[in-house]
Amino acid sequence: MKHTCKTYLSINFDFDEQKNISFLKEKKECSPEELGIINKSKVEKYIKDEFVIVAIWKRHHFVVGFNDEYNVDVNEMIRITLKDILGKEDKIRKLQEKFSVDIVLEIIPYISKDTNMPYQLLSIDDDIIAFLHKANVGYDIDYYIN
Repeated sequence: MKHTCKTYLSINFDFDEQKNISFLKEKKECSPEELGIINKSKVEKYIKDEFVIVAIWKRHHFVVGFNDEYNVDVNEMIRITLKDILGKEDKIRKLQEKFSVDIVLEIIPYISKDTNMPYQLLSIDDDIIAFLHKANVGYDIDYYIN
């Protein structure tokens, strides 16, 4: 067995009622959980227009920049994932504010105990951290050992 990894951006609707009070005033019969469904097509259009990419709808969130081409250096995988949004920090922040979404860079390595392959380098380079900070994008590393 060999190591694998996937990276992608997850665009998640924020279901916090206090954060979405203005949206809920517009849609009086709407629960916070329904905001994602109401705004789904608007967010999808914004992503397509502003970033010229197609977001994939997965259950209750969008996935952008999915990459499962394994590289021992996770930074190389992340750069491929972020290639269409790098330098567009203002547009990312506008997306977050306009539609009350959280954006998270997901890093999910699967480590195999039964291989002599080197372990994946999971430290994130300074330029990527600076981009995440400037764009107000979080990151999450979930790793699994097989």
